[in-house]
Amino acid sequence: MAGDRGRKLEGRARLGEINRAINLKLKLMSDLALYGAEDVWSSPLATLATGAGDCEDYAIAKFIALQEAGISADDLRIVILRDPGRRPRRCRRTARRQLADAGQSPHGPCRGP
Repeated sequence: MAGDRGRKLEGRARLGEINRAINLKLKLMSDLALYGAEDVWSSPLATLATGAGDCEDYAIAKFIALQEAGISADDLRIVILRDPGRRPRRCRRTARRQLADAGQSPHGPCRGP
């Protein structure tokens, strides 16, 4: 999994590797298209097996991969927002931005040089 490769890296390189690995592994697809239901939360293993997911599936997979890479759960957060007008592409950019911002925070998971 992405966490194994990320464990060998430090700081922003670790975040970047995990972000890239998950983004390359998954195809953005709505729950309606995948499961025929409006909102389905699946486990990271199910998401990776399917190879597709929506915003929360990306977030959960990245959360678990970051933990697998050695980042403490105390330093990780998943923020849930409801935006009825969201578009999948905008949602993905927002998730990437949040991951990048986490690396800049002095209190976030990247404390190294």
